[in-house]
Amino acid sequence: MFGGLYLNHLRYATYNRLIRAEAIAESLGTLPKTGKLELTDFDDDGQTEILAQTSHLNAYFSPRHGGSMFELDLKNKGFNLLDTLTRRKEGYHKKLCELKNQSVAEGASIHDRIETKEEGLEKYLVYDWYRRVSFVDHMMPFGTEFEQFAANKYHEMGDFIIEPFEYTTKKSNTKLSVEFSRKGHIYYPDRTADLTVGKNIDIMLKQPVIEANYTLENRSDFELGFIFGVEFNWAMLAGDSPDRYYYIGNHDLENNRMISRGETPEVDMFGLKDDYHKLDINISLSEPCCLWRFPIETVSLSEYGFERVYQSSVTCLCFEVKIPLKESRKLKFMIRFRDM
Repeated sequence: MFGGLYLNHLRYATYNRLIRAEAIAESLGTLPKTGKLELTDFDDDGQTEILAQTSHLNAYFSPRHGGSMFELDLKNKGFNLLDTLTRRKEGYHKKLCELKNQSVAEGASIHDRIETKEEGLEKYLVYDWYRRVSFVDHMMPFGTEFEQFAANKYHEMGDFIIEPFEYTTKKSNTKLSVEFSRKGHIYYPDRTADLTVGKNIDIMLKQPVIEANYTLENRSDFELGFIFGVEFNWAMLAGDSPDRYYYIGNHDLENNRMISRGETPEVDMFGLKDDYHKLDINISLSEPCCLWRFPIETVSLSEYGFERVYQSSVTCLCFEVKIPLKESRKLKFMIRFRDM
């Protein structure tokens, strides 16, 4: 009766069975021991996607959309960690804002009820202008605040998020490699700067590990300065459950659940744990960053009325970057998926 896509447990149940079936097929010899790199129009959008597959995980990338990763399957868990939704405007959202306090006559259609499972849902009507995926590259002015970013009320200086990247792929005996590059721009109020972003992503064959190496090259004739943020989305299914939570190096979090929000400076290692799936996602960095975290929650209409649904948790690694003319800056991340 209502759109089931908003309900993450329904999506998870479907993905879980498909991923496990794929793993069974691969155990019978359909996947080479050296993994597989496939270039194909995976989603029939007229663009080429890159499918990197190992015995441990699938990592799917979209060169056309910022060289982002849009699917990440852990095969032994049957878990797509990027099974999330982007927040879009729905026709019934207007009804929530206008009629949230108006009662509906008894006997009205189930589709016309103005019932809510909690008060103040209209404040969660935030909409995204880009897809909530991972390896999303942000360039923001110095002074950009966490709450501005979380509310989508910040200024994006670069043209890298929804623009195409050039790419090459390589295989070796130890890893599958996808190398992205874009000669793009940083837009200041008084001038435009030339910036090349290169990101080389290695998917290891013998263990569930992803390594990313970024190179930011200043091709302008003046120094560049901005906040460089790399966004990841983690679809952890339950935002307010005590068995899914963050940990951040030596920092103690007052609220560590996936629905929590905040910023933590000087972070060089953090992670997310899922006790139910016995999973530890550990991220280590080559240098400290300021870590921003907040949930992505949608407002949808079910048979019970309007409700807030947890979709994913955003972690954005933020670095204050200053690059002298004709020089470059390098950053490295390591993501390890560990059994608990």
